[in-house]
Amino acid sequence: MKVQSVEVLQADAGYRPYSFVKIQTDAGLVGWSEFAPAMGNPGTIAGIEWMGAALVGEDLRMTGALISKLNLMTHTTPGGVATHARGAIVNALLDIAGKAAGVPV
Repeated sequence: MKVQSVEVLQADAGYRPYSFVKIQTDAGLVGWSEFAPAMGNPGTIAGIEWMGAALVGEDLRMTGALISKLNLMTHTTPGGVATHARGAIVNALLDIAGKAAGVPV
């Protein structure tokens, strides 16, 4: 099972946008994650798109290795933009892992 695409989707909620990461696989599973760009910082979305592109074609059964790859791609500060971007992707990866195993996440 491999990553086909990583997308950022947003919906206008009036006072702030709702932001989501959608990861699609070649097996038909879709992983979702909600995130909140800190104070409207567009860097979080850019980080998700940059890191997500590096995961396309990767084997999702190696979740730990993918998380390590994301960690190695960034130098993070607690609560920083890269931390938020990575966390949103990891949550969507874990959603896929749970769906593949037939368990809730």
